[in-house]
Amino acid sequence: MELGINTFGLGGLLKEPFPQTIRALKKNGITAMEPCVHFHGSLFSTDPLIEFGMKHTDRLGGVWMPEEAKNRLALLRSEGIRIEGAHLFVGRLTADMADSALRFAQENDLHYYALSYMTDDLKWAEKQVPLLRSAAENFLGQDVHLLLHNHDVDLKETGGTCVLDLLLGSVPELELELDVGWAAWAGLDCTAAMEKYRDRLRILHFKDMLPDRTKKRPRFCAVGEGISPLPAIVEKAPGLDLFSVGMVIDQDGSEGDMMTDVLTGAANVRAAAGEATA
Repeated sequence: MELGINTFGLGGLLKEPFPQTIRALKKNGITAMEPCVHFHGSLFSTDPLIEFGMKHTDRLGGVWMPEEAKNRLALLRSEGIRIEGAHLFVGRLTADMADSALRFAQENDLHYYALSYMTDDLKWAEKQVPLLRSAAENFLGQDVHLLLHNHDVDLKETGGTCVLDLLLGSVPELELELDVGWAAWAGLDCTAAMEKYRDRLRILHFKDMLPDRTKKRPRFCAVGEGISPLPAIVEKAPGLDLFSVGMVIDQDGSEGDMMTDVLTGAANVRAAAGEATA
């Protein structure tokens, strides 16, 4: 089984010495990586999502500018780590950014991008549809898929719909990277969500949280140690039309040791799939 990991949240682990971290991940069953790449001119943008991301990824460690990303992708591949796609680390997609991302994908053999919006504002989301449609069509013309990645807020219904459904319904070319951790936090039945979106679902993002809701933000824990119904999710996954790296750990944070949580989560995913741990 191919098991990937997203770089969001791994900032401290992905600073130098970079290769040692990669080898430790690979030794413990992480076979692929989904990097976060930022295509703005300046990493320290006034974009609220970028500011949030920098705070929670220890700045440069987990989010890479294109030139750095190019070098790191080459290093990762030389270490035997698969790179199939990346996360577009933006708050709002622009035409220039989409063009830059497409060129980067062509130059670095990427076949998908995932994009997050983190909003429940349906009117704002509607304004993004024309550019999303254009970008998705252009990307597919070059064999690059554009996926939405959900958070809990994207799943919040207003008037019988949510931002995720609005965007998927408005842009047929869009596909989905379903974060089952955020779906569980939003109160959804994860396997029912997998079934609902099965025609668009290409990647499962695994994260987990403790059931404690007394804090402003979730208390992240190792995948399989919190509220996500991991065995049921993994059991349903083989019946879906997922990408070759269709399972990706997305460890946003840790209340203990990040590497321990990542490796525990990887072991739990593989155990749920009936595989021996590395």
